[in-house]
Order: sequence, then C-alpha cells, then structure tokens
Amino acid sequence: MAARAVATVVVFPFIRAKVMAQANSDSDNNKSMLETVVAMHREGGLSQLFQGLGPELTRGVLSAALMMMVKEQIAATVKAAILPSKQRIQTKPSSW
Repeated sequence: MAARAVATVVVFPFIRAKVMAQANSDSDNNKSMLETVVAMHREGGLSQLFQGLGPELTRGVLSAALMMMVKEQIAATVKAAILPSKQRIQTKPSSW
C-alpha cells in the first residue's frame, strides 16, 4: 500500500497535467507534458501541481483495502470448501 502511495505522489503532477491538457483541448496549444507541468508550477507553485492529491490517495487506500477484504473472503471460502473434503478423505481409511 505504501508503494502505491509513493508512486501516486511521484506521478500525480503528470496525471494532473494530462487532465488539464485535456480540459484545455479547445485551444491550439500543443505543449508537451513536461512543458505543461513546468507552466503549472510557474502559475501556482507546488500546490497547483498536487491539487487533488488527497482524494486520489484516499481512493487508492480504499481500493486497496476493498481488494484485500475480498481476497481474504475468497481465501476463507475456498479454505472452508477444501478443508472438509480433506478431513473426509483422511477419516475414511481409519473408519474401515
């Protein structure tokens, strides 16, 4: 989970620049991604680059938690389905 958060923080300015470029697609301004990031930094500083990072990190954490919960439920269900069949196989020879 921590690796995903670090990766999100590193990549987020470029994600934000992509969104801003798509929102401003009406103009004929064809800047590169790096030029867009630099322009955003000049206009608003770091806060402009990382605006919206909090909700993105929250979404990532909740998504990871949900995936982990589903994985644990599936593992418990599979284990419960397999364990009784193993016990049956082990008890049959001893009851003959």
